[in-house]
Amino acid sequence: GNLPLVLVAPHGGREAIPGIGIRQGNGVPQFKTGRDHNTAELAEAIALKLGEMSGAKPFLVIARFDRKYIDANRPSSEAYEAVEAQPYYTAFHSAVDEACKQIRQVWGRGLLLDIHGQAAEANVIFRGTRHGKSVTDLVRRFGRQALTGPHSVLGQLALRGYKILP
Repeated sequence: GNLPLVLVAPHGGREAIPGIGIRQGNGVPQFKTGRDHNTAELAEAIALKLGEMSGAKPFLVIARFDRKYIDANRPSSEAYEAVEAQPYYTAFHSAVDEACKQIRQVWGRGLLLDIHGQAAEANVIFRGTRHGKSVTDLVRRFGRQALTGPHSVLGQLALRGYKILP
């Protein structure tokens, strides 16, 4: 990438991991194995469109493995059950870490968009917040306008007719 933006699709993969069984989720809160349909394709389309619009491209990290084998958005202790899955998990997170490191080196800071799907409400973009931490940090550093203002990413989406919650 050559923009201070990382697009991550942790649940869009469809590929099986040879020799690894499907996770059972014993003791894992809010356990899910379903993939977020079309999020890999959405992240790729966003990256392509940004490239067309700006002549630059974001960093793009997509988990190609199916979520039923590894949930890349969980800590390693909850993400997989077969020790053989660990290298796949590590490779995904290393790619995200490397993209963030490059962005910090070149721009000082950037934006990571973790692309997920949802079926709760059609035509709505739910703003995820890492349990409130990312929003708190963003508002503290740049003010409320960075989160919801007309020049923010979500503000621009709202101006184009998308419903943003919360």
